[in-house]
Amino acid sequence: MIPLLLSAMLLSAPSASTLETARGYAAVQNFDSAIPLFEAYIADFPETVEGRELLVSSLRLRAGRAFTAGNITSAIRDITRAMQVEPNLEILKKDFAVLNAVTGQKLLESGDTEGARDLFKKAITFDSTNLSIRRIASNLEVKVGDAYMSENRPMNAIFAYRSALENDSTNIQAHLALGQIYYSREEFELAKHHLRSARELSSSAIRGLDELMLKIEKEESVSKNYQTIEASNFVVRFEGAWKPELFYQALPILEEARERAGRLFERTSRKQITIIIYSGDGYQRSSEAPDWSAGIYDGKIRLREGELLRDPRYLTKIIRHEVTHAMIEELAPEKIPAWLHEGFSRYLEGERWDPLTDASYLVNAIKDRRTILFSDLAKPFASLPGNTDIRLAYVEAGAAVKFLAENFGEHSLADMMTLFSAGRNTEQVIDSITFCDLNLFQKRVEDWVIWEYAR
Repeated sequence: MIPLLLSAMLLSAPSASTLETARGYAAVQNFDSAIPLFEAYIADFPETVEGRELLVSSLRLRAGRAFTAGNITSAIRDITRAMQVEPNLEILKKDFAVLNAVTGQKLLESGDTEGARDLFKKAITFDSTNLSIRRIASNLEVKVGDAYMSENRPMNAIFAYRSALENDSTNIQAHLALGQIYYSREEFELAKHHLRSARELSSSAIRGLDELMLKIEKEESVSKNYQTIEASNFVVRFEGAWKPELFYQALPILEEARERAGRLFERTSRKQITIIIYSGDGYQRSSEAPDWSAGIYDGKIRLREGELLRDPRYLTKIIRHEVTHAMIEELAPEKIPAWLHEGFSRYLEGERWDPLTDASYLVNAIKDRRTILFSDLAKPFASLPGNTDIRLAYVEAGAAVKFLAENFGEHSLADMMTLFSAGRNTEQVIDSITFCDLNLFQKRVEDWVIWEYAR
């Protein structure tokens, strides 16, 4: 007579009938019942190929059902178990990659960028051939790079953009971003490489790219013999014969100009500002700036060497003006029209309004009905037609910002910057602050000028 304990063990041991029962459950997609039986069978017969295949198949099918129902956690658990059974099965690696990518996408949507990055990296580790996953991961790295740039962390941004290209070498935005960074760092060959790649990959023309490439070529030829000094988040480039002590004399003015703009806009600037000092005709050859300009900002502040040798008050005005342009570009790139760009910059020069010259000049223009529409002053003043009254354009811009500051308070200027940074267009910003459309706003400015200065 068989002892009772041994009898119980024999009755509970997996057998061929266990496999058949599990197979029956699997056939009707009752995986919750089938999987434990398959597990029990291969635990007793670990060398069985059929049992392992059936278990993996059931786990994958149950994972697919969970995935469809939105239960990603259960799907990952089943695929993880299947990979423990068959660690070298390629289809399981692809499944695991997709599940990690989907989870990463959900984390990204919830704002967990770092968690999403980790999961996409994990997904690519398991399936490096999935182009969809690689493209999403690449675009994510571009967003990370953009965030680093907004925090003035260019080296971190470079690594993120490079990672984007490792995932997808055709990512145009990553090439453009690296081109811009390398250009700002004066690494011209790398800048040209990435910008050329962007141009070749794009099916349509990229606005401003040809002009930037031409600018790089010119600047590279002019600056081959230039030296560099870095101080207080400013970088200055100059020819060897130039006296660097002039930069250190100007440094306190640069720092004060940044702080001054920061107070007005209620923002802290993090961006490193590059200043290039030109001697001879280098200023014209590199920037194509008009003859009337003392300085220009086009992503870098460009000054003639002679400007640093002029009266300190004049130099202060120039530096404040150009640093304001740099800060506006940092806070709201490509959103603010030129007339406001110039108006803010003139306002922060210090001598905000000269009633004997600016006001009288504008009063006469208003009376003669020859003022320039603000809508015609949206593009950089350096690009205005040759017959444009440049002085009048600057005076109008200065009057507009002075009108805003005196009638709505200086805080309104900070509010405008906030609205522009949030993506509002010019008409929306003017309406939010003044309750006027652009044409009515200009009429209000002109009426105010006449009232204040023509009586």
